Amino acid sequence: MQFSSDPLGSMDTPHNFDAVMRAVSSVIDAWDLYGFLKNGAPSNEYDIESGAIARRIDEIRSVSDAARVVSAVFSEKLGLDLPPEDSAQIGEQLYAKLREADLLETPSTL
Repeated sequence: MQFSSDPLGSMDTPHNFDAVMRAVSSVIDAWDLYGFLKNGAPSNEYDIESGAIARRIDEIRSVSDAARVVSAVFSEKLGLDLPPEDSAQIGEQLYAKLREADLLETPSTL
């Protein structure tokens, strides 16, 4: 099954891409790594990074997984050297948000 609105059609997951994207974006936008949004950047400033994270949701099964995915995406997309341990707090927030929204696979659904 694919995400119902995955623009790249690359997801094989039971989740709705729009719901995942909203959850990821809310966390990433609040984090605002460089303060771009706070300083007037367009509201879609981090959509590319949020979309890349959302498409990797199946890799997230723990806080450390979430931190690793955030680290990998921001390192790749922005040319950073952002180690997963430096993404621990945002990983925790992202994992909590995805769990709260019931968007993560649980062991019984794997």
